[in-house]
Amino acid sequence: KASGVILSGGSLGLYSKSITNDFVALINFKVPIIGFCMGHEVIGVAFGGMIKKLPHKQNKIQEVIIDKPRDPIFKGLSKKVYLREKHANHLYRRPKDFKILAHSEVCPIEVMKHEKRKIYGFQSHPEVSGPTGEIIMKNFLKMCKIKY
Repeated sequence: KASGVILSGGSLGLYSKSITNDFVALINFKVPIIGFCMGHEVIGVAFGGMIKKLPHKQNKIQEVIIDKPRDPIFKGLSKKVYLREKHANHLYRRPKDFKILAHSEVCPIEVMKHEKRKIYGFQSHPEVSGPTGEIIMKNFLKMCKIKY
């Protein structure tokens, strides 16, 4: 039995048949879910959000402002963090039943969370964002009740 789901980033198109079928099926699991980059966009679209192309591809360390620092995913972090970004699209319309937890100069929805379920989306790549990303990943594993 799965304790949690991680939806990774990727270079396939968001609307490719395999992405939509496989990822949307995973979103229906009743365990904590976290999506990075394209995983974030898949979650957003699955719940009614909308994505669009950015004027310029992002490939940098991005300053991210945490708007809801008390959320457990951010435990141990300051209100301003730096996360790795590598994407050409972004979620510009918040999905139904999601709240925005963090934003940046480039993306108004850097981090979001479902209002009732433990479903998180990160436009960035915490998995390759050094110590800050490690804290985020450990906080997610705690939600999944996984010992590390």
